[in-house]
Amino acid sequence: TGYDIITHSLLKYIVDKVKPEDKKENFVNLISFSENPYDIEAVTSVLDELTINYNLLPQYADLDNIKKASKAKASIVLNPDEGGYLAEELDGVKYIKTGAPIGIHNTNKFFRRLAREFQKEDQALEYIEKRTEIAQEIFSDDSIRGKHLFISGTPSQVQGLNGLVEKLGGVI
Repeated sequence: TGYDIITHSLLKYIVDKVKPEDKKENFVNLISFSENPYDIEAVTSVLDELTINYNLLPQYADLDNIKKASKAKASIVLNPDEGGYLAEELDGVKYIKTGAPIGIHNTNKFFRRLAREFQKEDQALEYIEKRTEIAQEIFSDDSIRGKHLFISGTPSQVQGLNGLVEKLGGVI
């Protein structure tokens, strides 16, 4: 795919090469290829709240951000269908595999796994509890119950949205 071609070029020509003995820095690569700015802001605001440093790439990244990707403690992907290859191929950087953060369950899972890697589990659980209560109130609205919907997106986006729509009573 085009994402794979871009990723291969970034890894081969731009990302710094590191040795196994090089110490990792305390940040996560937040990999995003096509998410809109509002979705990225939703995720980065939680990372800021949890005081987890991040390096957003390749979307909106400058050359320095891309170069330092190999120095990250870990990588996590907003859409595994687009960014999984980059996360897998960053030598020596742990790939935190999880689905797209869509819906209450998948979003909570996304942040719990990430927080565990950065020893922020207690903080994350407290944050998730508060936000889950708010989300459940919002999702108690019956505005799509019984309505037939069509979902278009990558497989991981569709999977996440499918679960959310069904939880809200919509029909796919």
